[in-house]
Amino acid sequence: GDTTCVQGCDGNWKNDGTQMQNDVCGICGGDDSSCEDCAGTPNGDNQIDDCGTCNSDSSNDCVQDCAGIWGGTAVYDECVSESAPNGTCGGDNSSCIDCAEIPNGDNELDNCGNCDNDSSNDCQQDCTGEWGGLVEIDDCEICGGDGPEENYDCGSNCVAELDCQGICGGNDGPTFQCQPPNPCVVCNPVDCNNLDSDCNSMDISPYLLPDEFGISKIFPNPFNPVTQIQYELTQFGLIAIKIYDIQGRVVDQLMNEYQSPGHYSLNWNAGNHASGMYIVEMVMQLENNEVSRDLQKILYLK
Repeated sequence: GDTTCVQGCDGNWKNDGTQMQNDVCGICGGDDSSCEDCAGTPNGDNQIDDCGTCNSDSSNDCVQDCAGIWGGTAVYDECVSESAPNGTCGGDNSSCIDCAEIPNGDNELDNCGNCDNDSSNDCQQDCTGEWGGLVEIDDCEICGGDGPEENYDCGSNCVAELDCQGICGGNDGPTFQCQPPNPCVVCNPVDCNNLDSDCNSMDISPYLLPDEFGISKIFPNPFNPVTQIQYELTQFGLIAIKIYDIQGRVVDQLMNEYQSPGHYSLNWNAGNHASGMYIVEMVMQLENNEVSRDLQKILYLK
């Protein structure tokens, strides 16, 4: 009947108040330490995450960065590719920026250094091969040329009327009035006998034909890079026109064909040659093998 006699957790009966008790961890005679969490709270729910942080909030638990480091700060940049579908880990977007410094952008530099994504305005080569150059091919298919000389076509053929001096498109027109009933105005009185009633020539008038063979004019001289060579033929023959350098080497052949008597001109473009003195040689070979030759110097200055 002794109510002070109490059995402790170890099974011993005592009535002096020293009975052994269970701690909060359920350990008989324990000191509550066997069930402490990371914060030292017995039976607490705090846990240490992979970065060593102790708390009971799982929402802020430590995570791995893109490099696999717990709590690391490395992230993927915007440079997505087949080999890096998520981007470059720890990258700064420099591996995929375009010429406008836009990551994964589609801007490109053209051959003139212009950066855009419009291929319709890409830089083009001119006829000299220079990117962005302005040199064009003229109507005679000559790069950088000025086109045919006035009153001539690209083959140096006159396309205008010859005046009384035999000059293509010249201003020396006919002024002599033939005697009635002939209504024609001619260059020379003898021409009145060579015209029909409609003032059309019935044969070749002597004033239309040159009276001397040779190179009549080269202009401009000096030149850069195109000059025109005018020449006259008094007879039908094989005409050869060549360009020699100062050492006597042939650098270009401009003509090698048969031509009839008349006034002619042709152009020489020296753009592919060095500046300096050149010699123009014109040779006419007749059917009897008689040969006539004329030479003139020209100066090419770049």
